[in-house]
Amino acid sequence: MCRKARGGARSSRTGGYQDDDLAALRESAPDLGPRSAFSAPYAERDPEGAFLYRMVSRSNQLLDPEDTDPTDAPNPDIDRVIDAGVRTLFVVGELDTVAAPSVIKALHAKMPGSELVSFDDSGHSPY
Repeated sequence: MCRKARGGARSSRTGGYQDDDLAALRESAPDLGPRSAFSAPYAERDPEGAFLYRMVSRSNQLLDPEDTDPTDAPNPDIDRVIDAGVRTLFVVGELDTVAAPSVIKALHAKMPGSELVSFDDSGHSPY
């Protein structure tokens, strides 16, 4: 099934939303290995693609990592998103080492009407 969207916004991880429940899930999430946008199965299936992904990622590094403290950013108000009727789609790889699948699933549960798509054998980028 193919659906058209009028617009969209992409956010890595939880879009900046934080609360005690998600913080506890982050702390208890299993260690799936070093942080990587793609999963080990993808790297095994497509070593050339994994190499290219790493090379492109190097050009996308932050200039000053100290400017990225998430505690400095305002905490998004998901109640406003829910009240506004914003359709929300969560996409997560079951082997994601950047945003723990348990955290994304918990955030999905906090947002009635949101949808969740999960990819087996996939990391943060769904390959």
